[in-house]
Amino acid sequence: MIKTFELDNTPFIIGLTAHPDLECTQIPQLVDTIVSFLLELKQFLPDTHVRIMLDPCGDVSVAIARAALALDMSVDALIGAPAEDQPTSTESSETLDPLSHPRAQRIDVTAGKSSAAQPAFSSICADILIRRSSLLLALWDGSSSSVP
Repeated sequence: MIKTFELDNTPFIIGLTAHPDLECTQIPQLVDTIVSFLLELKQFLPDTHVRIMLDPCGDVSVAIARAALALDMSVDALIGAPAEDQPTSTESSETLDPLSHPRAQRIDVTAGKSSAAQPAFSSICADILIRRSSLLLALWDGSSSSVP
């Protein structure tokens, strides 16, 4: 069996995380800053496939996913599967919109079957972002989060 390989660099994966209660008035500025950074990165890495990996549940994450897709980048969206004892939440059409794009990939995240205590989705997401990202960006609006 003969395998053929594309002449393509390993993707440069940017992990994106933010606290869940970012100040709404700061979101446009955060998105503009990330877009400027992504444009600059594309200039430095013109032959490298850049991917954004994020949890698309927050407004800023959805806005950045849309911006990255508009810049011809790919998006990996970490989606948490509800636990068996938790009700299934209905996702808004705004959250799902970026995921319907051809360059968006949905990655279902589950804790696995074990008798041990299951880590929270945010903890699993953080672990995936830390392990899989070439660069990890943590967005902050200058205010402490009121969410634990």
